[in-house]
Order: sequence, then C-alpha cells, then structure tokens
Amino acid sequence: MAELLSTVPADPSVAFVRAAQGGDRGAFEQLVASHVGIVRAICAGKFGLGREADDLAQETFLSAYRSLGSLRDADRFDAWIVGIAINTCRGHLTRARRGPAIVDPGILPQRASADGAVAPEAERHERTRAAVDRLPEIYREVVLLFYFERRSYEEMGRLLGIGKAAVNARLTKARRLLRERLGGAG
Repeated sequence: MAELLSTVPADPSVAFVRAAQGGDRGAFEQLVASHVGIVRAICAGKFGLGREADDLAQETFLSAYRSLGSLRDADRFDAWIVGIAINTCRGHLTRARRGPAIVDPGILPQRASADGAVAPEAERHERTRAAVDRLPEIYREVVLLFYFERRSYEEMGRLLGIGKAAVNARLTKARRLLRERLGGAG
C-alpha cells in the first residue's frame, strides 16, 4: 500500500502534466482550465484588463503546449507556466516598445437608468478598475492575484518568487495608492 501511495502525486496537476506530456490533449485542457486565472492575472497585471491580456494569456498557453516536453519536473508546472506568462508579456513589451495599456472601458458592465444615466455603482466599478490598471506593475499583480484570483499570500509569494512579507508590503502599498487615487471612495 505504501508503494502505491508513493507513486500518486500530491498535486493533481502533476498527473495532468504527465498525461499531457504523453500527448493527451484533454489533460492539457484541464491544465489550461485550472491555470487560466493566474495566467490572465499576470498578463492583466502587465497590460491591464482587456483584449491584450487575453491574447497574451492565450499565447502563453500556446507556448506552454509547444514546449511541454521540456518541463522536467511536473511538480513545478505552476512556477513554469507563471514564468512563461511573464516572459510572454516581456517579449510583447519589447516588441511593442510601449508601456501598459489602460483598461478598455468596453469590457466593463454599464447599467443605465431609465433616463440613460450610468448607475453610480457602475461608475465606481469603472473608476476602481481604471485605478487598478494604472498601478505600477508590482502592485497591480498582487491586487489582481489577491482580489480577482483569491490567492493566498503564500500562493502569491510562490508564484511571484517573493516572501509573504513582501506580498503583504506590496498589497498594503497598493491599497494605499488606490485609496489616494480614488479619493477615499471605492
């Protein structure tokens, strides 16, 4: 029994990684489904919440699929895919030679009242999203991971390659910047 348990990976992703490396497309689809949130958060952290981040997330998974055979340690898939996402975004920045994009207002929900005015809640939501989008990258990443991806400090630290104290410091600074930029609102 102990021998059997020692061959079962602790992380269910490991089984999917190994199956995908063996050519199982369904296993790779499972990996995409379980990691799309973190990859999109990283891309949005660099480029804002919009089509550009979606395109880069898709490019990340395409690159991962093509180089899956080079992943030697299936237990490191999380860090590996995060690294590919970061490198994909860096490559895009280098090619484009421009800074982060501002959030595309077309992706935000707008609720209009009977007279056609946008509801205050939608305005507040839009202002908050735009303020997050304008944060420096290191603060935007932790905000997106914590609030949108619901990642723990430990997970964020592991994914970003920093300690929990650094995660806490970045998140604290990000909250302060957002309060300043939103004028105490939001």
